[in-house]
Amino acid sequence: MFTKIKISYLVSGISFLAIAYIGGRYLLWRQEAFAFLLVTYLIVVIGIRLDEMSGRLNEIQALLTQLQERRTRQ
Repeated sequence: MFTKIKISYLVSGISFLAIAYIGGRYLLWRQEAFAFLLVTYLIVVIGIRLDEMSGRLNEIQALLTQLQERRTRQ
């Protein structure tokens, strides 16, 4: 799971850097466009982080239900 998350950070970072390079070099973007791109990147990174936290919470919940089932069997 952790390698999947690290790869998603890497892919999103590289793609946003490529977009920024193309926008600055060929499309002659100004500061406002780069600011919008940065905000968009931060939203994507926050989404990836929330997805990671959700996965961890699901794992913890599964462990807690297993522990509860063990206690009820005894």
